[in-house]
Amino acid sequence: MPLFVVDTVLFPYAPVQFRIFEERYLRVVRECGENGTPLGVALAREASASEGSPEPRLVGTRVRILHLFEVGDGRLEVHGLGEARFRIRRLEEDAPYPVALVEPLEDHDLEWTPRLYALSERARELCSEYVQTLFQDRAWMPEVRVALPQDAAQLSFTIANLMPLGNDVKQGLLECTDPTERLRVLVQFLERECDSVRDLRHLHRLSTGELSDWVKPN
Repeated sequence: MPLFVVDTVLFPYAPVQFRIFEERYLRVVRECGENGTPLGVALAREASASEGSPEPRLVGTRVRILHLFEVGDGRLEVHGLGEARFRIRRLEEDAPYPVALVEPLEDHDLEWTPRLYALSERARELCSEYVQTLFQDRAWMPEVRVALPQDAAQLSFTIANLMPLGNDVKQGLLECTDPTERLRVLVQFLERECDSVRDLRHLHRLSTGELSDWVKPN
């Protein structure tokens, strides 16, 4: 599979949009778009991110290219959709662009246990609260409705894609093959984020008049 090595983590089911300007990536993206073949997206390792050929992390996400747009100066804008995960088994050293031998990476435990059901419901509740609180009282958005998938695996990846997580945390969630564990981590994060958003909404922005006794011209 041809690889696009970037500084972000792409999850399954997530839309992706990026611009291509490097000649080697322009070639592979055009070939994938014309032939309908998937493109692999993988996070670059930090130690190699600034090098000419960054080394990918071993787990990435397969992307189906939906649209290609010419944006001038020989660049391409790519719109795609994240599909299944893969694990890199071997990198091809002599290819003109990054290519890897990969195998599918799937969840091991797909049974609906009471714990998985409880975590799914809690994650869905917290994510809805988080999004609604962020957009509450916006005049241009009087009502916010949050639609989340029922499938536990898809739910975990959808929430992970919405949350402001660091790349290391995102990569850990991408590599995790237990949906129960992914949702447990996300519930803990959502609980903290919901508390933070509530606290911010209670803060009062001081006016110039209120600061007049405290702020002096000099």
